[in-house]
Amino acid sequence: MEGIAIGSNGRQARFDTSLWVAGAAYAQAARYQRPEIYLDKHSYKPGDTAHVLIVTHQPGAQVLVTTEGQQVYTWSVHRSEGSSVAVDVRIEERYEPNFFVGVAFVKDEQLYEANKNVLVPATEKVLKVTIETDKPQYKPTEKVTYTLTTEDQEGKPVSAEVSLGVVDEAIYAIRPDATQAPEKVFYARTWDQVQTQFSTIYWFTGYSGKQRMQLAWMRSPTQLADFKNPAQLVQPQVRKYFPDTIYWAPTVVTDASGKARATFSFPDSLTTWRATVRAVTRNTLVGQVTQKVITRKNLILRLEIPRFLTEGDTVTVKGIVHNYLEQDKTAHVSLAAKGVGVASASETAVTVPKNGEAVVTWDVRASSIGQADFLSKALTDEESDALELSIPVRPWGLQLNSALSGSLRDDKAATTQTITLPTDINPAASSLRIDLAPSVAGTLMAALDFLSSYPYGCVEQTMSSFLPNILVGRAVKELGLSAPPPSVELEKKIAAGLERLYQFQHDDGGWGWWETDQTHPFMTAYVVAGLAQAKAAGYPVDEDRLERGRESLVRQISENPRALADIRAYLLYALEMSVKPGMNLSEALERTRSGLPATPRRRMPTRQNEDDDPDPARLDPHLVDSLVDSRDRLSPYGHALMALALDRMKDPRAQEFVKALEQSVKVEGPYASWVSQRQEMLDFSSDNSFETTAYALKALSALDPKSDLLPKAARRLIDRRADGYYWSSTEQTATAIYGLIDYLKVSGELKPNYTLSVFVNGQKLADRRVTEKDVQNPQPMTLGLNAAQLHPGENSIRIEKSGPGVLYWSAFASYYKREPRPAPVGATALNVVREYFKLVPERLENRIVYTEQPVQGPLKPGDVLVVRLTVSATGNEQYLQIEDPIPAGFEFVEQENLYELKQKPPWWDFYYTRREFHDDRSALFSTTFARGQGQFHYLLKAVEPGVYQANPARVLPSVSSFATLSTSWRSLYCAGFGGLRATSG
Repeated sequence: MEGIAIGSNGRQARFDTSLWVAGAAYAQAARYQRPEIYLDKHSYKPGDTAHVLIVTHQPGAQVLVTTEGQQVYTWSVHRSEGSSVAVDVRIEERYEPNFFVGVAFVKDEQLYEANKNVLVPATEKVLKVTIETDKPQYKPTEKVTYTLTTEDQEGKPVSAEVSLGVVDEAIYAIRPDATQAPEKVFYARTWDQVQTQFSTIYWFTGYSGKQRMQLAWMRSPTQLADFKNPAQLVQPQVRKYFPDTIYWAPTVVTDASGKARATFSFPDSLTTWRATVRAVTRNTLVGQVTQKVITRKNLILRLEIPRFLTEGDTVTVKGIVHNYLEQDKTAHVSLAAKGVGVASASETAVTVPKNGEAVVTWDVRASSIGQADFLSKALTDEESDALELSIPVRPWGLQLNSALSGSLRDDKAATTQTITLPTDINPAASSLRIDLAPSVAGTLMAALDFLSSYPYGCVEQTMSSFLPNILVGRAVKELGLSAPPPSVELEKKIAAGLERLYQFQHDDGGWGWWETDQTHPFMTAYVVAGLAQAKAAGYPVDEDRLERGRESLVRQISENPRALADIRAYLLYALEMSVKPGMNLSEALERTRSGLPATPRRRMPTRQNEDDDPDPARLDPHLVDSLVDSRDRLSPYGHALMALALDRMKDPRAQEFVKALEQSVKVEGPYASWVSQRQEMLDFSSDNSFETTAYALKALSALDPKSDLLPKAARRLIDRRADGYYWSSTEQTATAIYGLIDYLKVSGELKPNYTLSVFVNGQKLADRRVTEKDVQNPQPMTLGLNAAQLHPGENSIRIEKSGPGVLYWSAFASYYKREPRPAPVGATALNVVREYFKLVPERLENRIVYTEQPVQGPLKPGDVLVVRLTVSATGNEQYLQIEDPIPAGFEFVEQENLYELKQKPPWWDFYYTRREFHDDRSALFSTTFARGQGQFHYLLKAVEPGVYQANPARVLPSVSSFATLSTSWRSLYCAGFGGLRATSG
């Protein structure tokens, strides 16, 4: 049937549909024509009867009719007298929210089949949830009461558990809420999990090899901010508290009348607040609702200031007064500041028209580091507003460090050390941190500070940032020491770290340094071992992610039989850490796999079948034996790993590798270490003795806890902390912690009884007694000195100890150089040069295109800059990290595709592995960098007028202790409404 309508404009609209008359004869069509299924309604509800017409196109067919979804629910056989047959299907509650009618029959050795999705919306399972406030709008700090109501579909009240969250609506302008409504989760559309196969489609050529015939396969089911005449002006409440989330109650329960209330006060923000309510009952009725309410004022003051300032910056702070009162107003506007100087008049009076605005500006200079506090007021005789904001003032210069560490062991011992600060440093920005600890535990706790606060997060840095916290906390408890109080922030960091690792996992189950680069054997092994240790410590770990990682390791071992022995040993060690101990690795892998929850165990073969690999990856049962036989090709690093792995397997051959370690040790006075000249796992030549010593220490602690080498190796690690209270990178710091944890358990260094004194530049900073009681709290004693207590040149540190016990100490100085560090001279060099270009628009045909020009004159707010970073290397480099501080008053432009270049320069598309934008800097990472030059870039937009300092950029390898190389500094000037000027220094 077809309908046609012609509108007054002569346009034609057409619609057609069809209907079937059951029982009518049907003309013979092609040899094969798929059966057709027609429903009498678009959707149904439980208790209905669906009248289903099945058009077979084949008279006399014996038709198998099924209702199916997660499984076959019902089946029946019907004979079609003509070319169709009508079947009635009773709709059951278990069919919600949908099911499938399946049709299959055989005719002339040909299988005919079809299915039809039938909608059974779970409407009666959806709660009616409402939320109301006692007023439509509020003022800042006013109290609000939300009333929540839950009813079923018939309007009857029901008791439900309800979550209520109230957040700033502006959040969703950045990223929309992607959370589905509860009914879309609990009662989401399902897919047909039933498959039908017909034997005649299989052809055989006389043999099947090792493969079984797969005649049927069932997929796994889905799971569920003081003026004159103060009496005439209204004094405001200062607004200074602006959170994004103001209320979160996850377990509010409505009563028998379906009611619940939540009362709290709004903060100082003037914004729209979105309340989101989600509800569920005991019998899984679910619902959701959102509601918006406004906090507002009739006279509003806004301050426009950058996110931060750099020492020496001058910024034009803008105050904007909005008037929503019934008449024009004279506003007395002022700005008071701490930590910065206000060069212009601090107060002025402006006329603000009704429903209009007025702008006041102040010139502010940041002459010292610290924090800048701004208090601005706009006062009228009817309503007023005040705003308080704080921003950091960063030091100007290139941040560098100088560090020392060591230990005092004799009953009468002292050490005098000198930390030299260059003469060209920023005099206001230096600091000194001294850590003192009576046991290894204290040194480990200090190192955790560095890992937990590290600002970046590749796969290695993510794992290194939280796993040591887990392991140290566990060891401290085992020793009966006072564990640090539970930290909500740490728990959040651990959960976020695990989620980040899952996000970075590759399709093949392995990990690289980032989610976009190639799978790397070291990173895969590092994560697999780390996830297993986190799981053993009681943290929830996704079993499927861990199993996929194991499978990736097994495949990497089997696909690279000629890999260096040390690499194979590390992969073996990681696998062993992830399985049940006490048995052969191959057997342990199979038992671990068979003991997995059903979902991960099913997913793995499914994935491999899709890859045309019917069998899960198997580990060569002779791998361990072959590595044992290849011990001569293993470095001390490999010996330590094999000793640890074999010991966990309860294999007595572990002692052979311990003996090899004891024979290869290098003893120098009070220190013991193991030499390794190459980091095989990272594939570059570098002294790897540090990590080798850490793993050797771990092995000896487990297999020979009374060895005389243990305290010497531990002392070597602790006294060689390259950066004072931590080591030279996240990976080295984490590795040192792994080794020292086991030594801590067997060291017996828990009974000190001594006095200590600390002097800096002749001034006594500390004088205290240390006993066993102090050891119970493993947190180190930390002394902090500011710039006033230090000076350029030599600064003397003297530490004295009297009494038995060990005192571990470290000194860490941080300072800012006013001149850039020159590029090093030698065989290996890195250098970075920064340049600014302005994007100049022009019209080309019907679009705007841009050309890049060097910044040489005034710029104005809204101009876009290209920042180009040229990195030079005299050799091939890996794992580079480039940090570039941005000038205050500028913001990143993330969507580069909005700016079409008239002609792209060749450096525009240079590859980086990852790019991050932080409040005050950009960070770029490159997994590999070929010898020569390469350019990286990003975009900035001028926002706030002012003169801004851009601190030097720097490039450094992120996993080694090579020197940091930097650019010169840069100054950018932004006039009030005239432009930006750039100068070089």
